[in-house]
Amino acid sequence: MEIKVLFVKKLKSRLKCLKPSSTEPHEIIIEIHNEIEYLVKRLRDFNAVTLLYFDNEYLNVCYKHLPPITQHEWDMYDTDGFEHSWQAFMAFMASNSKAALKVFKRSWWR
Repeated sequence: MEIKVLFVKKLKSRLKCLKPSSTEPHEIIIEIHNEIEYLVKRLRDFNAVTLLYFDNEYLNVCYKHLPPITQHEWDMYDTDGFEHSWQAFMAFMASNSKAALKVFKRSWWR
């Protein structure tokens, strides 16, 4: 049990210390989404994914790293169809990451 707690704390710390290396908003979104996917996968490995539903610190840390326009979009996002805010955030990030990848691909081929 202690290893699980230690690992979960380490994941949260990793997320808190995240410093996106990208400067373009679409690249930052992709970076954050990738980090979130890693976090969810690792928590799932420890059967601790429900922490994301009840510990708002995870959501707050992710939000803090988003570009300002994406923060505003999240503030306006309709979360009523989701049981937990984290589930809504994952859907929001998946959608935004998909759009960001399109922008990235267009800019890459120029």
